[in-house]
Amino acid sequence: MKVGITAEWAGADAGGPERYTMELLGALASVPHEHAITVYHCAAAPREWLASLPASWRLVQLAGSRKSAIPVSLPLELLRNPVDLCHATYFAPPIAPGRFVLSILDLGFESHPDHFPRAVRWRLSLLSRLGARRARQIVTLSEHAKREIVERYRVPAERVTVTPLAASARFSPEPRPDDAAIRARFGLPAEYLLYVGKIQERKNIPRLLRAYHALRAELPGAPPLALVGDRTWKSEATFEVLTELGLEPHVPMPGRASDEELAAIYRGATLFVYPSLLEGFGMPPLEAMQSGVPVACSNASSIPEVVGDAALCFDPLSVPDITATLRRALESPALRAEQVQRGLARARLFRWETTAQRVLEAWELAARR
Repeated sequence: MKVGITAEWAGADAGGPERYTMELLGALASVPHEHAITVYHCAAAPREWLASLPASWRLVQLAGSRKSAIPVSLPLELLRNPVDLCHATYFAPPIAPGRFVLSILDLGFESHPDHFPRAVRWRLSLLSRLGARRARQIVTLSEHAKREIVERYRVPAERVTVTPLAASARFSPEPRPDDAAIRARFGLPAEYLLYVGKIQERKNIPRLLRAYHALRAELPGAPPLALVGDRTWKSEATFEVLTELGLEPHVPMPGRASDEELAAIYRGATLFVYPSLLEGFGMPPLEAMQSGVPVACSNASSIPEVVGDAALCFDPLSVPDITATLRRALESPALRAEQVQRGLARARLFRWETTAQRVLEAWELAARR
């Protein structure tokens, strides 16, 4: 079967969607199948990444920007060079020929619309609804996301395939010679609590800061809380709370780190904390577990599916519960050591090759419809 795959996010410095696309294509290249693959990418796609894909795959650079490539350039390309099936890894073009599989990573813009700017929310909702209506099969990342798609978009459950993700192999508990230098470059001390992710409203960082403030009142020697990630839209409340509580000296915010830098930062953490209200999957807790770091995290949305019994979970809406969970972890080295072992075992259950196999199954289902 001729299968096209969109990769407009490759090279966009876009976090989750970019990582999903690039890791998925790498996994599809590593598992046996007989499909003839075409990859549709934009000009920003890294040359070295494109060169790493199988030589038998056809690479097509779509004209225009990332925002115009899918709705305009891709339909024209599909008319000129049809495929049997096109897998849109983020959005499908509103009008295009042929069968489609669509990846929907989460529906946070539907369930928590106040966490998104109005224009972003409108665009995400419109394109996702149109795509879900046309897709022969939908691919999503968790049972939680599947339930939301079925309920909100009235899609039959059999048309949604769950394909859990995996952490990159670069995340490992094995130390590297440059770990200490990387952490020093980011201004991180010998011990620290760690959050990794975007600085935005749905990540629930203001409540984490209030919980951390309460923790410092109970445990004055608590390690600093490092927030590693980009500031994006709807992040103002985080900085307001940071200033209100006078936490700036105790909360380093070094910005975004590369994956190689992140691996060293994870390995040095005393405890990883993830208070997010909404995830389609929840990659950072999995990366932390695979790095040999104990995890304390939210019990909301899809996160419990990822961590299982390998993390200390809390109610993300309860500041006292977050505080108590952090204190419990910090006061018990034995508990943290136990969680490290549970986390490593849990992380081994997630493999990109399994993700790729489930995507291949979704393609077969779509081809029969």
